[in-house]
Amino acid sequence: EDGGDEDRGKKSLRIVFAGDVMGHDSQINAAYVDSLDSYDYRSCFSYLQPFLEQADIAVANLEVTLAGPPYKGYPRFSSPDALLDGLMNAGFNVLVNANNHALDRGSEGLKRTQEVTDQKGMILTGSFISSDQRERTYPLLLEKNDILLAMLNYTYGTNGLKADTPNIVNVIDTLLIWRDIEKVKLVEPDFVIASVHWGKEYQREEDILQRELAEFLFRQG
Repeated sequence: EDGGDEDRGKKSLRIVFAGDVMGHDSQINAAYVDSLDSYDYRSCFSYLQPFLEQADIAVANLEVTLAGPPYKGYPRFSSPDALLDGLMNAGFNVLVNANNHALDRGSEGLKRTQEVTDQKGMILTGSFISSDQRERTYPLLLEKNDILLAMLNYTYGTNGLKADTPNIVNVIDTLLIWRDIEKVKLVEPDFVIASVHWGKEYQREEDILQRELAEFLFRQG
């Protein structure tokens, strides 16, 4: 809120957060259009589109690489570039990529994922080609409706795969997170939001480590 009573409530920001965007073999096959010999994901997100259109910012976790063919699901994901077209058509405009599948296709996969999202005009954060790119673009700053939002993104791990120098995938490390928050405080954002890839699959209750990290984040603002 800004100014006097007459301005109160005029500044608002509606953000939609979606979970994991996956690409198992069955999903890749379902998007294939035989008559065109290509892929089309628009129908996959058609029921989401009306909700996403109401958002100022729509964020999803890209838990595949766009590493090019051969396209494959579990365990080392690479989806067609058309998946990104489907996401953008539905209304998503920000993707977080610090997750356990970011390195599924190694350095080349991470690099191509970055290049494709950049070429198509999609914002991607959480993984980086180099420390220089991370320094220039992270934490991610988004400004909408006169509100400045800072976004952080971290993962519990990358399935035992290590990023090749100079590639970086943000991992959960409280010292690293603290440094990132201190850095972004210099620009005085209205809100700082952390998107964390954590937890155990199919487990509905958070564990003690998640509680401790959440409390740490809250203490940092």
